[in-house]
Amino acid sequence: MGGKLQANDIPILSPPGDHAVYLDMDKFFFGCDRQLGDFAAVGFTLELLKEYGIRAAEVGAFG
Repeated sequence: MGGKLQANDIPILSPPGDHAVYLDMDKFFFGCDRQLGDFAAVGFTLELLKEYGIRAAEVGAFG
């Protein structure tokens, strides 16, 4: 999965693990006008669940 994400220019933390793939949300949202209080990574995880049924977790200020 990590390789497919990278092949599609989705930034992940490398190397991907056997149990999880971590998106690099700072790079994912690069160029967006977001602030710490916007909780962009939290919103992203909610959209994954709502639209695709994918459970995800946000970790850290921007996740």
